[in-house]
Amino acid sequence: MMTSKAKALTFICCVALLNLAIAQDQSGFISIDCGLQPENSSYTETSTDIKYVSDSSYTDTGTSYFVAPENRQNMKQSMWSVRSFPEGIRNCYTIAVNSSTKYLIRADFMYGNYDSRNEIPGFDLHLGPNKWDTVELVSPLQTVSKEIIYYVLTDTIQVCLVNTGNGTPFISVLELRQLPNSSYAAQSESLQLFQRLDFGSTTNLTVRYPNDVFDRIWFPATPNGTKPLSDPSTSLTSNSTGNFRLPQVVMRTGIVPDNPRGFVDFGWIPDDPSLEFFFYLYFTELQQPNSGTVETREFVILLNGKSFGEPLSLNYFRTLALFTSNPLKAESFQFSLRQTQSSSLPPLINAMETYFVNKLPQSSTDPNDLSAMRNIKSAYKVKRNWEGDVCVPQAYTWEGLNCSFNGTNMPRVIALNLSSAGLTGEITSDISRLSQLQILDLSNNNLSGPAVPAFLAQLQFLRVLHLANNQLSGPIPSSLIERLDSFSGNPSICSANACEEVSQNRSKKNKLPSFVIPLVASLAGLLLLFIISAAIFLILMRKKKQDYGGNETAVDAFDLEPSNRKFTYAEIVNITNGFDRDQGKVGFGRNYLGKLDGKEVTVKLVSSLSSQGYKQLRAEVKHLFRIHHKNLITMLGYCNEGDKMAVIYEYMANGNLKQHISENSTTVFSWEDRLGIAVDVAQGLEYLHTGCKPPIIHRNVKCTNVFLDESFNAKLGGFGLSRAFDAAEGSHLNTAIAGTPGYVDPEYYTSNMLTEKSDVYSFGVVLLEIVTAKPAIIKNEERMHISQWVESLLSRENIVEILDPSLCGDYDPNSAFKTVEIAVACVCRNSGDRPGMSQVVTALKESLAVEVERKKHLPVGSTDSLEELALGFGSNPPPRLR
Repeated sequence: MMTSKAKALTFICCVALLNLAIAQDQSGFISIDCGLQPENSSYTETSTDIKYVSDSSYTDTGTSYFVAPENRQNMKQSMWSVRSFPEGIRNCYTIAVNSSTKYLIRADFMYGNYDSRNEIPGFDLHLGPNKWDTVELVSPLQTVSKEIIYYVLTDTIQVCLVNTGNGTPFISVLELRQLPNSSYAAQSESLQLFQRLDFGSTTNLTVRYPNDVFDRIWFPATPNGTKPLSDPSTSLTSNSTGNFRLPQVVMRTGIVPDNPRGFVDFGWIPDDPSLEFFFYLYFTELQQPNSGTVETREFVILLNGKSFGEPLSLNYFRTLALFTSNPLKAESFQFSLRQTQSSSLPPLINAMETYFVNKLPQSSTDPNDLSAMRNIKSAYKVKRNWEGDVCVPQAYTWEGLNCSFNGTNMPRVIALNLSSAGLTGEITSDISRLSQLQILDLSNNNLSGPAVPAFLAQLQFLRVLHLANNQLSGPIPSSLIERLDSFSGNPSICSANACEEVSQNRSKKNKLPSFVIPLVASLAGLLLLFIISAAIFLILMRKKKQDYGGNETAVDAFDLEPSNRKFTYAEIVNITNGFDRDQGKVGFGRNYLGKLDGKEVTVKLVSSLSSQGYKQLRAEVKHLFRIHHKNLITMLGYCNEGDKMAVIYEYMANGNLKQHISENSTTVFSWEDRLGIAVDVAQGLEYLHTGCKPPIIHRNVKCTNVFLDESFNAKLGGFGLSRAFDAAEGSHLNTAIAGTPGYVDPEYYTSNMLTEKSDVYSFGVVLLEIVTAKPAIIKNEERMHISQWVESLLSRENIVEILDPSLCGDYDPNSAFKTVEIAVACVCRNSGDRPGMSQVVTALKESLAVEVERKKHLPVGSTDSLEELALGFGSNPPPRLR
């Protein structure tokens, strides 16, 4: 059995390595120095090692200033400049972020007499369409910081400054920090920081990055009646694998009562008694147990005189996080930590965070309308004060727009007036994305183009269209004639009938002699007869060579599928609500969220310009109608109407595996979670190889084709390159190379021979990614394949360095070694040395069983070094994976 000293050493090394790796990684950070000059410049703040960038790419309004030189002394570089907004009521920063992700957002303000007026302003701060807070300063050198934890649903976020008539708004710094989605309160709650305290600090300095991997700022505090307590050694390290990843330097200190049998008391009085608070209390034992003595630290927590929960006992090396699962409201909050009769040591607390709920009730404008209007603004370089959300708040609706506000639904754009706006160029197709548009006025501009675009006719609610006094030409679609209010002043525009008459008159003038047409027709007939004969000959020759898995059949694969799963394009539009929830580009198309029979679905729409996309979609439909397995993605229907092609899949709530196991991800999978996902994927592949007749080779197994449902169960998708083959006719297929670099079997590369073992190789790469959290191609000083990296460490028998550091030793070593062994066997260069998928499934299940058995025999609460305990106010702590 490992001694306690050895355990401690292992734990320290693990966390130290993990924190070092995280400290060097700012991939989840967006750090903007507002007003930094020159534009597009950057620098690294020496005191924090945080890289700041200019704000020039995030806003196109405002003016840069430096604070007065005498006010820059002893000040961080990020506070030297500001951006001021003397024009317009609302001015905004637009920042690209990861959708469906939790962020800590912080805005800092320090006036510093930047305008030499000594007039301290006050103004409002908005997050999207909602008021976040009011910025009020009392002195030129005071720094006001506003911080909120916010769950972002879309791929952009806007932070806006609003002039309230109390001076010109300005901002010094804007920072975003990505957080794990399972941390802090539920996704529906936005939490505004009230206080974050480092109890018993020995330095009396604030703590932030790199000590805190999320760059939370901790302020020192030692309440009256308490005294600091710290770990005299450097051996104590708080855990960094839990949801909160608490900084070591904060957790190495705490407070205890002045009096050995006294209490630890602290609290606050809210400015507004209607505010609802969440609090988070953090504890870890700082006193090492003496050999031969038994000392215990046990205490109860009282809030406003009422006890809740069982007494708490602290253990050395273990961090305990207590938090409210539902918000609390009171006129004051007074905590008291009191020693129990059986305890030999007084109560202790290390740190605390307090947040209040900021409901941010106003829904943003429909995302599709919002995106369309931003594109229209960019395309025409509109000079109006178009800042922030398009429709809301209603007081700041963009000039020239009318919006509909229908209860709980998102606001929609119903009228767009760009008359006399100096527009040039063609009518942008983004206007057609405003699916609820009723009135469109583009008159009195300099718009040009070969014709009035037909896409305007797709706006089913459009009833008034003004196009007068432009440079448009060509026919007006007949479907728009009734809705077109005026098109005078366009020198070359005409209705469809008028244009047809003009065309007929021209054709009469250019009429050919009577003998030409019969002559051309005779020659064309002979040529057509020759082409048909040649085509029949070629088809007969190809049919002799054709096998099951080789060439495409003459019949369209779509025509072979059940008609009850075939949808019209109009139905696809209805399912996706006009494609209003864009999930981004995938392969040769885009994914959209939709609803079918009351359930969420994913709709992949393939670009009509991509012949390769159509070919892959057809192959995917063909295979997905044949296969049915719990670990393979389910297809619910398809559309093949003209140039409109789409497939409807079941919705996978947690996206793809790559999003969660990259080195930059904030998701922390346990060893059991990882093995569970690996088993799921392996079972899906095994079914393709052994359960399908004829067998199917997936040909594109990779992490982005592994999808995770709401419970993180894995399903394999992406069948666009898959091929079926008849094993009775051979052990392989000769086919052109296809797949993703890093995952393609090297033997397949050199021989063009595709086999089931090609999938085994790709799965081995995925398994190595799951185990290491590294990409298939590791980009260090030189590009290295993940299999080479693993083998170089295995040669030194160094299994610990192979595994993802965030596991922090919480796994069975035999299970870990066996799993790495399986992965290495799968990526053997010689396909004959690789196992079959049935062998892989059996081995992985055995490895998973070993880990499950280990966790059964651990003491309660000891599977993680950081325990999380929701204080008894209704619901459970954040769910763990699986």
